[in-house]
Amino acid sequence: MIEQSIESIDWLQSVFEEPIDNFLAYHDYLWPYAALLCKIADVEGLELSDNIIQMLNFYPDGVDEPFAKDDESSEEKLNQWAKRCKRRKELISTIKFHIDEFDRIAEEQGAYSYQGKGKKGKG
Repeated sequence: MIEQSIESIDWLQSVFEEPIDNFLAYHDYLWPYAALLCKIADVEGLELSDNIIQMLNFYPDGVDEPFAKDDESSEEKLNQWAKRCKRRKELISTIKFHIDEFDRIAEEQGAYSYQGKGKKGKG
């Protein structure tokens, strides 16, 4: 794995650590994180789930669950907001899965051996 991919994976891990991922459940766009995962996958020849790829079609938010319409009742708006929150959490979980998977692959390839990060130990 190239150094830029490893640095990107490390950065993504830091973004999606607790308690930050709780913040992401309600704030911030998910699209940039999906785009970065896609770039890493393209460069390294790794596969991504359809959920990640589909997130790129929903710029800038990345969530495929629509917002409530202005003419809907308060209850309908609340239900739609709950659906969006649930979907965001599912997508965050998918992003975290791929980050962990890419990290595991990097470790298997010995990609961390040149960094003193304690992942594979610096020799």
